[in-house]
Amino acid sequence: MADLLLDMAKGERCIAVRLSGDEFVLFFYGYDDRKTIENKIREKYDQRPSLILPDGTSRRINASIGLAFARGIRKA
Repeated sequence: MADLLLDMAKGERCIAVRLSGDEFVLFFYGYDDRKTIENKIREKYDQRPSLILPDGTSRRINASIGLAFARGIRKA
């Protein structure tokens, strides 16, 4: 999952961090609306690769995803 999130963060205004155990966060910055971030996450998540397991089967990693958005304070 860490590799997937690092890959999702490449080329974005984003920082990938591990909070603990199996909890990871992507911090997106510099975006004016929630929908743009949501679309980026959805697009990259849908393109996640499959893993080939030792028995030869292919599986995709799934994750539970939430999104919180806060507008930055702009100085006048």
